[in-house]
Amino acid sequence: MAWLINSMEMHIHRTYLFLCTAKAIWDDVIENFSDLKIAFQVFEIKNKLKDSRQGNLDITQYYNVLQTLWLELDMHYEADWGDLEGNVKFKRHLEKERLYDFLAGLNKELDEEQGSEKMIGIAKDDDRLYYFENDEHVDKQATIAQNISSTSNKDVMM
Repeated sequence: MAWLINSMEMHIHRTYLFLCTAKAIWDDVIENFSDLKIAFQVFEIKNKLKDSRQGNLDITQYYNVLQTLWLELDMHYEADWGDLEGNVKFKRHLEKERLYDFLAGLNKELDEEQGSEKMIGIAKDDDRLYYFENDEHVDKQATIAQNISSTSNKDVMM
């Protein structure tokens, strides 16, 4: 027991001097300091999430970085929901918040370069499934309209 007390910093070990067993010391240390470690880990993950940006990554790589951090963060949540409805509402809210975080971290040039290959498509929502879809129908209509316009311009010029 003495080695345990002596291994602690002076200002900390005074608190444990009067405990009778090594188990009592360990139990008290775990109770007092384990939450701090978890809180620090959650703080670090949330900072990484807040600072995450797409940068030079493609969209899939960027999403995978966020997904890894979200999974790591989920391991620290100890939510004990009394009813299923509250749990479902919380998960939907969390999914939307994560979608907003993902979109906020995308490169701004994707918004500005409409019509280029860098466009990721139109955001769709299908029963909590969020995805991006290229709207081929709109692209085809635009191409047909361009072809019709250029053909009629040629006819007028002749």
